[in-house]
Amino acid sequence: MSKTSPKKDRLSKRLPVRYGPDTPRFIGFMKNLSAKGAAIIGKVVFSSASRLQIEVDYRGKPLALTGRVCWSSDADEAKRQLVSGSMVMHSMGVEFIERPADYLDFLEMLVESQKESRCEKRCDIILRVTFDSAAELLEEYTNNISMGGTFITCLTPPVLNSSIEVHLFIAEELEVIHVESRVVHVVTPEMSERIGLNPGVGVQFTRFFNDDEAKLKAYIDSLTQGEERRER
Repeated sequence: MSKTSPKKDRLSKRLPVRYGPDTPRFIGFMKNLSAKGAAIIGKVVFSSASRLQIEVDYRGKPLALTGRVCWSSDADEAKRQLVSGSMVMHSMGVEFIERPADYLDFLEMLVESQKESRCEKRCDIILRVTFDSAAELLEEYTNNISMGGTFITCLTPPVLNSSIEVHLFIAEELEVIHVESRVVHVVTPEMSERIGLNPGVGVQFTRFFNDDEAKLKAYIDSLTQGEERRER
């Protein structure tokens, strides 16, 4: 991760954070969040390659992350200013090396919170699918999504023929695709034990919201073109 201005695939919103090399005891802010890392701003920064323990609040509970410093402002100068009582804030870029599964849910929540148009609830049931990598999304799109549906693993599947909303979270792009869908196949937990498959539902996409279908296709096209260039 290089020290650059916020990009499309980063969230610029500032969030309170605790961090430190052994325990998260220093207080600061985290911004430019992505699936792979973030920038931390505080009175104390650490040199490149330092390992950090990080905590950010998620639904009233601490979300614990482990990161490695990729770049930082002058750590020695930051320490001198800390001793002198200066209020100057410094920054460092951190790459996540360990993160819980809840981090991507947290990231999706932040993305959704910045979209005022998503305040309206269209369906009573919402199921979420997260794609951590471009390769994962491309495989699912090729095998299922391009055909108009997908299978979603869940422990309490909605009933057959019910209308639900599906959120496809593309973590690398910080983009959520919203699709109204119909449940066309159900695998209950009891059935899953008998047939050896995950419980969940097969859904048929019936309507994309706003311009989400165009966004998804544009991203898939960019991935496909990238694959073709690499094969040449």
